[in-house]
Amino acid sequence: MTWRLGILTDRAGHVHLGAVVAGTNGSGREYIDLLAPVGADAVGELDLERLSELVHGEQLSDLRRVAEHCIEDARLRRRIVALTHEAAVSESSPATAA
Repeated sequence: MTWRLGILTDRAGHVHLGAVVAGTNGSGREYIDLLAPVGADAVGELDLERLSELVHGEQLSDLRRVAEHCIEDARLRRRIVALTHEAAVSESSPATAA
């Protein structure tokens, strides 16, 4: 399964930045919140169907370059770079299901 990075808005109007990735142990998919505002809904409360995609899995190298060179917030930069690394590893793994 490819991953998707995007933004979505919770019921209270807070904007989240996160990624939808293949779930562990056969679960369909998981959402990883990379940047959530204070007071935002819990991850389990988010409607993943409303995710506005910013980057698709095939754009990993582009996203990594943008994160490394353009994001000043060190924590967010590290999380996005780590996500791109994990996604690249999982996409190159022969056990990864589409």
